[in-house]
Amino acid sequence: MKKRFTPVALAFALALALPLAGFAQQTPAKAAPKEQAPARDMQARVFQVTNLAPEELVKALQPLSSDGRQGAPMMVANNSTMTITVRDFPENIAAIESVLKLLDKPRVFPPRAITSTSEPVDVQISLIAASNDEGFKESPAPAVLAPVVEQLKKTLSFKRFRFITTFTQRVRQSTASIQGASGSIADPFAIGVAGERPAAYEYKLASPSVTLYESGTPRASVQLDFTLALSRVANQARVDAGMETPSIDTQRISISTGLVFREGEQVVVGTTSAGVGDKSIIVVLTMARVKM
Repeated sequence: MKKRFTPVALAFALALALPLAGFAQQTPAKAAPKEQAPARDMQARVFQVTNLAPEELVKALQPLSSDGRQGAPMMVANNSTMTITVRDFPENIAAIESVLKLLDKPRVFPPRAITSTSEPVDVQISLIAASNDEGFKESPAPAVLAPVVEQLKKTLSFKRFRFITTFTQRVRQSTASIQGASGSIADPFAIGVAGERPAAYEYKLASPSVTLYESGTPRASVQLDFTLALSRVANQARVDAGMETPSIDTQRISISTGLVFREGEQVVVGTTSAGVGDKSIIVVLTMARVKM
């Protein structure tokens, strides 16, 4: 016998079915699992060390490696075979290789010093004038100073250079003595203008010290005080006309510095403006042992 649903029973069944269908539509579907990126493979390299202890190098290279969470040490040093074994990602191995080439170099030890209190040295003080004036008279420097002048032309803005003179002072190690000299030289900026006068100079070498090294190369330390006074007649035209007595205008150039230099080394102590146009004085020092 077929069952019959009364209108009331049918309405009750629909009332139960509709809320359940709505609930089923509101339930979110589960997200599909994401594909995991494939695990990166590590590589292993063995680096041969030539100069420094592998254990010392590993300490410096450690920040470039992975943190070691993979279960095995990232770098292993072996002092007996002078090798470093690295297990890491390719980019880390490449970085370690580059830095290792920079670090694994022979140690450079400073030479042992032997202080000498008796051997004198000759200190040479050379003066070079520089200017951009069209009438500035150039003069070639001695062969020993030619490389210095060529370098000055490349580094300074001056177009013309003139070698003035070289003073030689023999010094011996002392803690109190001051050695030097004074005199006069021709005008370093001679351009053929009336009224030019010789320039007066004065220099002092204070507390010179000479140090010898195992290689036989000495170094000298000294305090240099150098002054050059440039003078000219400021009213030369009126003096020539018999209208006035000469009025002298003096410009003083000074350099004061302490320095250390090796035998045969040419040291540009400094440049100083002459205060008379676009001109400068350059002081160069060299040192040589006295052959007794």
